[in-house]
Amino acid sequence: MFDFAGSEIAVIGVVALVLIGPSEMPVAIRAIARMLKKVRRIASEFQHHVDQMVREADLDNVQSTFRDLSSMNLKQVIADAVDRDGGLSRAFDDPPVQDQTPPTASEAATRRSPPNAPPPNGPAPPFVPPIAGQPAFAPAGR
Repeated sequence: MFDFAGSEIAVIGVVALVLIGPSEMPVAIRAIARMLKKVRRIASEFQHHVDQMVREADLDNVQSTFRDLSSMNLKQVIADAVDRDGGLSRAFDDPPVQDQTPPTASEAATRRSPPNAPPPNGPAPPFVPPIAGQPAFAPAGR
């Protein structure tokens, strides 16, 4: 604790023996021992309280972290990380509802026509697919 060498302790002992006297020396040593025990106990309690305060401070940090985690909206955090501007979620939303008026006769005919059929009253398509069973091209020697 105080880093005394053996020679220094011997000098203190001789001075104490001369000043206190040999008859009172055991009583003085016991009093010093009790005082050192009290000082050590107080230092130990102080260290224990400091350690306890540090543990409580760490536990408060852990508790606040758990509180933050339990109140966190995980779905929103992931959505913010993946789609910050909301463009991805808008792409998967339903398209805006259009006018619910019934189609006209020409619109209904256009919807019912096959995909390769030319539009009514319009030019013929540049490519007409072959009929099933006929070759797509004729060999050059026939």
